[in-house]
Amino acid sequence: MHIYFPFLLLIFSCSSVVHSLVISTSLGELDGKQVGDFHLFKKIPFAKPPVGKLRFQKPEPVESWNGILNAKEYGPACLSNSSVTKSIQKVLNEDCLHINIFTSDNCLKTKNCPVVEYIHGGALHYDSAVMFNDTVILDHFVKKDIVFVIPAFRLGIFSHFVIEDQSIAPNNLALFDILLAMEFIKSEVHNFGGDSNRITLLGHSYGGTVAQILSFSTEVNKDLSLFQRYISMSAPSNFETFEYQLKKTLRFAEKANCIPKGSEHLTNKQKELYMRDCLQKIDAMELLRIQRSLEDAGYPTYGNSVIRGPIFQEVPEQNFMDTPKNVSALTGCTKYEALSFDSYDDIGVSLGFENPREVNVKYHQDQKNDQLGIS
Repeated sequence: MHIYFPFLLLIFSCSSVVHSLVISTSLGELDGKQVGDFHLFKKIPFAKPPVGKLRFQKPEPVESWNGILNAKEYGPACLSNSSVTKSIQKVLNEDCLHINIFTSDNCLKTKNCPVVEYIHGGALHYDSAVMFNDTVILDHFVKKDIVFVIPAFRLGIFSHFVIEDQSIAPNNLALFDILLAMEFIKSEVHNFGGDSNRITLLGHSYGGTVAQILSFSTEVNKDLSLFQRYISMSAPSNFETFEYQLKKTLRFAEKANCIPKGSEHLTNKQKELYMRDCLQKIDAMELLRIQRSLEDAGYPTYGNSVIRGPIFQEVPEQNFMDTPKNVSALTGCTKYEALSFDSYDDIGVSLGFENPREVNVKYHQDQKNDQLGIS
């Protein structure tokens, strides 16, 4: 399901920039942009560039910098080129793990404003943290003395090189990016006027799914120090199986000529090491081209999450939400949630039914006969 967050996507932009403000963090100083009583700090690195040998690896915390870092303009979007989205990103780069933070004069003075961390949609496959309109964010959040944060995370094949041996390449890399961003926010948000004990994780579409699954995971945020409440809007609940994501990885490696010859004589670990090392040597834009060619050929896209440790408890999907944390939650949907895309065929799987095939058949029969009870 791909439903967009319209009030963040209006076409007008910020104006009347007055001057800038330099703030200090534990990593170094940042020179942001001031718009009236508001302050915008963009392209703040929270991880080392995930390039070269760090491609397909857990994000590593960024090192401190010397001097004053220019934080006035957005950085590049993480790499994506899906035909599914209409939101075309202007500048793309594999070096994209940045955070954008919006705050106010009052928050910087009081140091106790609530924090909203927004996870963008796109199934971990497309869209970005730099596609939203500053004016709308300022009007709807910062004007109300809410510190608003948007972290970036890797997308598509760059976060979905899924293999058996996680010592070679961890699964769910996009979520590892998000978790490291949360650690950064927890440690640094007070420098931007936020209260780390009042963090709300807000997500829309698959971003809402991320908010849900991180909240219901028994393996992360155990002490509730990363976030204490969440809001999930129009969130599909669709994990993919490990076997399904592994099959997609093998298809990609074959397309990229990264399957070792004579592999029948190699161990599985040797095969996976070869695939990883081979794909790490290929230019990022070529990987993006291969990804799009597979999508255009009708193959499944590289997104979503898999129920696998260490981020998640390994249980059947229908039991995943049996162990909730003591957090406040708000969820919302529209009456057309499952009707937006003709390709939405797996409602039985997504809702965790034990008989998903029968549910899918009944659902589509009722849809065809206009018997879904939607008015």
